Amino acid sequence: MSTGPGRNIDGLARLIHLPARPLEAWYESIPIGTPGGGWGLGPTDYDWVIVMRFDRSTLTRLTADLPRSTRAARFTADTNRPWFPPDVRAAIVRDGGDLTARGQRFESTLFCEAGIGCDSFIVLEGGEYVLLTFSTT
Repeated sequence: MSTGPGRNIDGLARLIHLPARPLEAWYESIPIGTPGGGWGLGPTDYDWVIVMRFDRSTLTRLTADLPRSTRAARFTADTNRPWFPPDVRAAIVRDGGDLTARGQRFESTLFCEAGIGCDSFIVLEGGEYVLLTFSTT
């Protein structure tokens, strides 16, 4: 039974690199593997969904020199979590089978530690929230 997303920023800092401390954070790991594997996925494989709220000026400073992506800010419906804050839910629109976030995708490993396969993140419309998703395998 899920108890909701993690909210402890110090705990999040043990998972990803935080170049600045967010004002708030929400994060959840979603098991994608099963005991015995299958499709190469085992019981220690997870999708991570992370939302962080920053002061706008801090986030503007952090992203000022990062490459902006030309890829759409799309993600799968599984990533759309029921615990997303209202401002995050408001920035998400259905686009066919996937979802699109209104905002800017950045091609950067700004929040990634070595060995974690996240190569981009989305700053949502309004400039306070970051949506970061990645898988650990």
